[in-house]
Amino acid sequence: VEYHVGDQLAGDFADVFGYYPNTGTLPLGIVNGNANIIYSAPSAEEVQTEIETAIIPLLQEPPLISLTDIQTNLTDSLLTGSVQIEVDTAISTNNLTLVAVLMEDYNEEYPNHHGDPHHNIALKRVTIDISALNLDDPVNFEINELDVLPQWYMDNATGLPEDITLVIWVQTLETPYNQNTCTAYNTIEVSLNN
Repeated sequence: VEYHVGDQLAGDFADVFGYYPNTGTLPLGIVNGNANIIYSAPSAEEVQTEIETAIIPLLQEPPLISLTDIQTNLTDSLLTGSVQIEVDTAISTNNLTLVAVLMEDYNEEYPNHHGDPHHNIALKRVTIDISALNLDDPVNFEINELDVLPQWYMDNATGLPEDITLVIWVQTLETPYNQNTCTAYNTIEVSLNN
């Protein structure tokens, strides 16, 4: 998911940028929520190589959280939904958070520094502390004010994008940031074509 701060595609995600350790230099990439941080590299190819190096070992690990039975309802101004979450007993539920991000899959109107289109641009985000919830029941979430999106989008939009997608995952978010415990678990992407 691309969170844009201080550029043409800027959204209200300064809190995300501020949570993770960084030098203030953009762009930066964070893989799996923890120590695999990629600061700006000389080329897109080098960034992609570093991301793949971080991701490939993670794909070999069995998922410790299961996300199933995802239900969504999308209107012009509100997305409501629910997801069934099953947590492996090896994971502590302390500081466990559900993250839901509404994003546009593809945008070629505002190319990146290398002239390539952007993918997976975050439009809205919500986090829900699930550490004290009864996970025998589905977890409900909502993303509201979909009629108030980032200015770059509102300037050209005639409604929500056709390639709108919901991405949800469960992550340990401890304050302050702790690279040893901040881990993102199983992630699901759901198309919300309207």
